[in-house]
Amino acid sequence: LWCAGKRENYPMVLVLGLLALFQGLTLWGLLEHQDSWQRRGELGALWLVATLMTVIGGRVIPFFIQRGLQLPPQAPTSPWPTRVLLVGSLLAALSMALGGGDAPRGWLAPLFALLAGLQGWRLWRWHRPGLWRVPLLWSLYLAYGWLALATLGMALWHLGWSIPQSLVTHALAVGGLGGLVLGMVARVSLGHSGRPLQASRAMAGGFALLFLAALCRVLLVPFSSLGLGLSALLAGLAFAVFVAGYGRILLAPRL
Repeated sequence: LWCAGKRENYPMVLVLGLLALFQGLTLWGLLEHQDSWQRRGELGALWLVATLMTVIGGRVIPFFIQRGLQLPPQAPTSPWPTRVLLVGSLLAALSMALGGGDAPRGWLAPLFALLAGLQGWRLWRWHRPGLWRVPLLWSLYLAYGWLALATLGMALWHLGWSIPQSLVTHALAVGGLGGLVLGMVARVSLGHSGRPLQASRAMAGGFALLFLAALCRVLLVPFSSLGLGLSALLAGLAFAVFVAGYGRILLAPRL
C-alpha cells in the first residue's frame, strides 16, 4: 500500500491488526475457559468487520447505484463524515472488546447514536427510487440498512431501553454482514466473469430469503423458539440459491 501510494487504504492495516488481536483474545478465552473474554473478542471482531462494511460499502454502494441506474456522477462531498464514521466505528469495536457489550453504559450511547445518524444520512443520500427495480442494488442497500439499525440499536441499549443486545448483534451479523456478503459476491461474480450485471429471478429470491432470515432472527425469536430455526433455514436457502446458480459461472472460463 505504501509503495503504491494508496494512503486511503492505510486504515485497513490497522483494522486487520486489531482483528488479529481480537482473534487472539477469543482463542485465549477459549483455552483459559474465560467466557467473558471470548465473547469480548468475538464482539470486538464483529464490529471491526462492521468498520470494513462501513468503509468499503461507503465507497462501492453509491458507485454501484450510479452505474446501475446510469446516473451522472454525484458532486464530491466533504470527507469528514467518512472520517468520523471510520474513527467512530473503530472506537465502537474497541469498546466492545473492552466490555462495552457486557452491560449498558450510558456514556457510549452518544458514540453509537452519532454512527447511526451518519449511517442514516448515507442511506438518505444514496437513495434513488430506481434502485428498487434492480436486485443487485436493493440487496446491498437493505443490507447496509441493517448496519444502520444495529448502530441505532446499540445506542438505545446503552441508554437503557429493553432491547436485548444479542438481537442487535444478530441484526448486524445476519442482516448486515450476511446481506452485504451475498449481495457483493452475486455482483462481482458476474462482473469479474465478464457477464451482464443482471441478477436472475432466483438470485433476487435469495436476497429476499436472507432479508427474511434477518427479520426472523431479530423480530420472531423473542416470541417463539421456532424463529431461530426458521432464520437459519432461510439463510441457508439464500446461500444455497447462490451456490446453485453461480457454481457454473465460477467454474467456467471468463467470457
